[in-house]
Amino acid sequence: MVKKRIAIFFVFLFLFCITSQVYADTVYSVVSVVDGDTIILNSGSRVRIAYVDTPELAHEKRKQQYFSVAAKEFTADNVLGKNIVLHKVVDVDR
Repeated sequence: MVKKRIAIFFVFLFLFCITSQVYADTVYSVVSVVDGDTIILNSGSRVRIAYVDTPELAHEKRKQQYFSVAAKEFTADNVLGKNIVLHKVVDVDR
């Protein structure tokens, strides 16, 4: 009975290891938040969050939009300094 439970445990452990590698790409740390929908990773890559559109901060020829600071703070509170896993999205942002 004990051997059967140990065998089942290792089968589940093996399956978990295989499936976790399928879904998990490389783990990155978020080192900076540019605005509500753009982050910078420890690899130096600048990443836009897919399917998220937040108000824009002031930029060269653009005025700051309402709630853009709140959007940046929200993103920073949720991802800054945390580890994330990226999943490839087919769509490419301009």
